[in-house]
Amino acid sequence: MKACKALGMCCLIEVHTEAELARVLQLEGLEGHLLGINNRDLGTFKVDLAVTKHIMDSPSGQEVKRRGILMVAESGIFTPDDVAFVQEAGVGALLVGESLVKQGDPATGVKQLLSLA
Repeated sequence: MKACKALGMCCLIEVHTEAELARVLQLEGLEGHLLGINNRDLGTFKVDLAVTKHIMDSPSGQEVKRRGILMVAESGIFTPDDVAFVQEAGVGALLVGESLVKQGDPATGVKQLLSLA
């Protein structure tokens, strides 16, 4: 994180569980960086957007909100309803890959995902 900050960049620090988030929140200098919640279980590759809601509803998720740290929802975001679900859970940004890669025109895909098309 120090190297990124020295270069005028920020880190995206990924978590998969509430316990991982609790550990990350103990890092010094965390403010100004992004925290991402990966909805994909890397053991089974199963994707569940409820992971974001569970983590954001946890005490650590509440601390993130209190501290004003920007949370990123990662993986499994394919529809405007998915976007709304993770936003309602408390994330302020999205990391979208697969749903856009499958689009013939990524710009149209973004517009559809954000209900702009």
